[in-house]
Order: sequence, then C-alpha cells, then structure tokens
Amino acid sequence: MGMINYLDFDLLIESSPKGSRARVLSSPAGQAAADFRLPFSELEIENFLLRIGRTRRGVRRLESPEMEAAKTFGGRLFEAVFDDEVRGCLRSSLDEADRRGAGLRIRLRLTDVPELADLPWEYLYNPTLNRFLVLSAETPLVRYLDLLEPIRPLAVKPPLRVLVMIASPNDYPSLNVEGEWVKLKEALGDLEQRGLLALERLEPATLTALQRRLRRGEYHIFHFVGHGAFDERAQDGLLLLEDEGGRGRAVSGQYLGTLMHDERTLRLAILNACEGARTSRSDPFAGAAQSLVQQGVPAVIAMQSEISDEAAIALSHEFYAALADGYPVDAALAEARKAVFAQGNDVEWGKPVLYLRSPDGRIFDVERVSERERRQAQIATLYRQAKAAMTKGEWAAAIEKLQTVLAMDPNHAQAAADLSQARQQQDRKKAPPASRPTRPRSRDWLRIGIPVAVVALLLICGGGGYALFKLLNPGSIAPATFTPIPLTSKARVSVSSWASAGKDFCGNTVDYSPRNLADSEPGTAWRVVGDGRGAWIQFDFEHEVVLSSLSILPGYNKVDPCEESVNWCLYNRIPKEIRLEAMSGERVELSLDKECAWQHYDIGPWRTVWLRMTILSSYPSDEEHPNVRTAISEVALYGSGD
Repeated sequence: MGMINYLDFDLLIESSPKGSRARVLSSPAGQAAADFRLPFSELEIENFLLRIGRTRRGVRRLESPEMEAAKTFGGRLFEAVFDDEVRGCLRSSLDEADRRGAGLRIRLRLTDVPELADLPWEYLYNPTLNRFLVLSAETPLVRYLDLLEPIRPLAVKPPLRVLVMIASPNDYPSLNVEGEWVKLKEALGDLEQRGLLALERLEPATLTALQRRLRRGEYHIFHFVGHGAFDERAQDGLLLLEDEGGRGRAVSGQYLGTLMHDERTLRLAILNACEGARTSRSDPFAGAAQSLVQQGVPAVIAMQSEISDEAAIALSHEFYAALADGYPVDAALAEARKAVFAQGNDVEWGKPVLYLRSPDGRIFDVERVSERERRQAQIATLYRQAKAAMTKGEWAAAIEKLQTVLAMDPNHAQAAADLSQARQQQDRKKAPPASRPTRPRSRDWLRIGIPVAVVALLLICGGGGYALFKLLNPGSIAPATFTPIPLTSKARVSVSSWASAGKDFCGNTVDYSPRNLADSEPGTAWRVVGDGRGAWIQFDFEHEVVLSSLSILPGYNKVDPCEESVNWCLYNRIPKEIRLEAMSGERVELSLDKECAWQHYDIGPWRTVWLRMTILSSYPSDEEHPNVRTAISEVALYGSGD
C-alpha cells in the first residue's frame, strides 16, 4: 500500500438536553447532527474494560469471547453515535474519499464532554461493514485537541532519534528493566541497522537526568515504559519516575510537559504505562497524555490498560517503521494496530490511544536519503552501539560491531583505533598484584613499625617478646616463610545483602552483587543500603588454607564514562573500620583510609576454611552528593592452600 492522503471527518461530541449530541463540524459531505444516549450502564462499561484489560495471551480462537465482546460493545456505541443524519454524512464522506483515492480521518473531539473521554472509542465497530474503524489505515480515529499554537511538520533527516526512559522504582512492583530494554532493542534492531532509527536509553530514570539529556541533545520521540496511575483525589494522570535514591516519584503530565515544552524537535511521546490515557471527568487536559499535548507535544500515544509484551513488540516495530517511511502518525498507528491483529491478538490493537493536535497528522517531514547516505547512517549507528558496548566493558560485542564498521568503511580511523583498544582490553585482566606489595604505606610503618621496635627491644633484653608482640598487634606477624599466592578465586563469596541494580549516566544498568568483589574488575562494586554497619562478606574455601594478607579496594572505584565529572566514589560511603574473623577464632579490626584505592594488610598466618569481614563503621559520602549506600569494589586474599 502506498502513501495515503486523508480527508477529515470532524466529529464533536457535546452535551445536550437529551443526553449527548454528535455534531459533524466539517466533512467531505458537509455537516450533520444527532442526539444520542449512551447505550451502556456504568457497570457494563467497567466490565468491558476489565475484560479487555486482563487479556494477556495473543491466541485467537474462532469467534473468541474477547472479540465478540469488542464487536458487541463497539457496535452498540457506533449505532448510538452514528445515527440518522450523522450516519448518512459518514457514508457519503467515505464514498467521496474513495472517489478521490483518499482515506477518511475521523477526528474525535471530546473536550466538551470529559466524562466520556474514558470510553474506549477505539473499538467503534460498523456492523454493516463488519469492520472496526481503527483496523483500517483508510479510517484512522484520533482524539483531536484543537489548540491555538500551529503545528508544522519537522524536517528530519534519518535516523529518527528516540529517547527511551524505563522506570522501575524500588518501592513499587519491579519491572524487568533490562528485559524491557532488550525487547525494545530487538524489536527495532533492523530499523537501527538500516539507519532509520536511533535508540538512546536514559538512565537514571529521573527528571533531573531527563532535563540534562534534553538540554544536551535533540530528540524526536520520547518513549516511556513504566508504571502509570490516576490520582482520583487530584483528578490527574501520573507517571512513576524515580528519585535520586531510586524510590518512586509521581510526576504529572503537566509537570513532565513543562520540561518538554521548549524542545521544538520533540514531536511525539509514547507512554507504555497503565492508565496513561485516562483523564478526569471534569478536566479534559488532566490526564498524563492530554497534559503533554496541552504543553506543546504535537502527538501522544498512551495505553488505556496494560499491554502484553507480544503486542508491544509488534506495535513498536510497525509503528516506527511506518513513521520512518514518512507516514502520518495516525496512519502509522493504524499499520501498527493491524500488525498486532495479524499476530492473532483479538483486542489489544485497540488499547493504544492517539491524542493529536497536528491537523493532518504529519509531525515529521522525513527526508528521502540516497543509498550512500543510508549506508553512512548505518555505519554511524553501528559505531554508536560499539562505543556503548565499550563503556559497559562488553569487549567482544564492541569488537564485533567495530569489525562490521571497518568492513563497511575501511578508512574509519576512529573505529580502527577503538578496535585496537577493545582488543587490548579484552586480553588484559584488571587485577591487583599477584602478591602483596613490599612497599607499605606511611601509615603502615606507624602501625607495624612501632610494635616491631618493641619486639626488637624485648628480644635484646632477653627474649620472650613474641607473645607481647601479638598482644600489641594481633593482626601483624613476622614475615612469612612462604611466597603468598592469590586465594580469592578459590573461595565462594556470600554476603549479608546487596543493593538493587542502579544506572550510570550512559544508561547502563549496573549490578551490585557479591560476584563483583572478586571479578578482577575494580570498576564494579558490591553495595549495601545505608551506612553498611553490620553488613558482612564471607569467603568459604573448599579446603583449609593459610591466610597471610589481604588487599581491599574500598568505596566505588568508578568514574562515569558518560559524565566524566561524576566520580562515583564521592556518591558512596567508604568502610572506615572492618573486623576480620576466621573459623579458628582469630580476629582483628582494621582501620581503612577514606580513599578509593588499594589498601594492603598482613592478617595471619591463619589456618581456616572461611573468613568473614564485617563493616563496623563507614565514612560519609561527599556532602554535595549524598547517597546512603556503602561500597567495596574488590577484595583479594593471599596465602597458601591446595
């Protein structure tokens, strides 16, 4: 099917003494009006919404109950609204559009009757034609908001740039954030490879991060995945973002729209959140989606209820593909609805709601590019993906992308340099020294040297000093008679707890599990919530070992690759005092420096099959960047053992 031009059928729904009135303001067949009453009770509407809202499987059976319910509901609504003159006007308008080789865009105006805005108008069904209006690209239905500011298509040279925010506050039911991102990337991967689309993920999912990213770059589409809600008391739609501590922050559409108002290139918002399309019964602009439109976003797509993963994937792929092909936003959504229906999904095609203030649905004027330009866009997309993989330390993926870039453009000097770096990083292991260093720090001389001097004095005076030496400094011993070897890899690491995953400014999810303590990657860390007091790490060995020394990298030894001014060491508390305990009853308390750098201690020799480290106190994080988390990046144990 080629590109469709549209004629407009403007249908205003307003109150009347008899209930409601459908009035055709303009159409190819002129004007018309008819009074009607809703053919449903409140209970019937609620039951229908519940039925379509809980559909989770896209498996079609012949005349499924969901499809029959949709036809019944949509048919009764159509018969009530399109009555008498209005139905005749629609029929004549469809004939005229067909004669001109055009489609008929039904622009539904509900501003005067906000109490009817929550009806699922997208299920309007014409029994005579046995057709849902929105399942044809020739009869798209949009909820039109006529505002004073004019909207003109934005000239865009591919790719369309999409900013994706996936919010999962830690005090609300968790979303599989990584899974959502992977699904979206996989669904749109071919469009990215063809240079038509470029996805960028926003992390953390906070208003501050959103403002910063919008200030630093130009985006065409904002795509939100997360929780939505409707505040019954305030009669306002909300999206649940995250605050700086990862907790939920309810943000209204009006508040979010204020941030987006000045972004002239941002033409579309997609809200994949429950109740993102819901509005107030008294204020037509109170919903999250409606508020964004009122604040200047030309088009918003929101969901009437939760949508399944399968439907979301099909919807996203076909919608973005049609949009990149230059389709008007309503025609692109019609193509996406048909893709969902074609999967065998009986009702979820009706869940997206399009709010539009662009009179002809054209929010982008996508420039047709030559094959050479398309190839350059593909190379640019692959290179961005390679750089993103490098920031995450995914060297194999980065190498694969960079090799593809160089195959397409052998003269890409920066890709060649990055490929060399990625190969070096893949071969290199970031590990502490193989044995404990022989140059103690200045503070070590005070802690170790004074007791040693006392021991020497006692030995000169007649011996018997070793017991006193151990008493004065139980964590230090005379030099070992063997060369210490690394033991950490021989141990199973367990901890009391760890913090939930976080994000850096690149949009990468960062894990804080105990495996980071012995992964030979100083830039990763184990983190716990709070000041860390009482939190413990235990190393269990398969066989008895002799421990002689310990190296520890306290704090979070990471500088954000996408925001180099941000040193994550400043965001986290650093252990100040720790206690080490072994199975045989030995224990020692150590005082650590307030620095994210390797610190080394003699601790034995202790014969044991496990070692427990407990945090007794911690240094506060930087005052300018308070974050109640305590971190240790790496621990290395040395001694001898099988």
